[in-house]
Amino acid sequence: MGEGPAAARLPVHPDTQGSGRGLEVIGAEYTQEQIAVGEWVRRLAANSARGWKAFYHTTEWQRARGKALKRDHGMCQRCRREGWYTKATTVHHLKHLRDAPELALTMENLESLCAACHEREHPERHRRRIANELIPERW
Repeated sequence: MGEGPAAARLPVHPDTQGSGRGLEVIGAEYTQEQIAVGEWVRRLAANSARGWKAFYHTTEWQRARGKALKRDHGMCQRCRREGWYTKATTVHHLKHLRDAPELALTMENLESLCAACHEREHPERHRRRIANELIPERW
């Protein structure tokens, strides 16, 4: 995909080895690089039939996701804090993409999670339909 901000390629954050927590450091102000990323993500979402999901199909996201998984040693960070070892399958934005697109590729905003923990983080998205939901009879 590679349609990064107009400046050139999207930023890569090789020196950020944060724990995935501690967003207090970032605060409400963003760097010029983060502002450019935010504008690019908004344009991408606005111009794509996929909307916000288009971001997750970009090369830039795949790189950031890979770095976050490598940084976290492929382990679910929430399970790890509770003393469990579970393989991470998802990289979660601590500040959601729609709320803070400027932090879309910032390592401190990314956390590796297993599927179960990610479902707990987004219960509205992963709600399982009950087979016998009440459906009005149409006879």
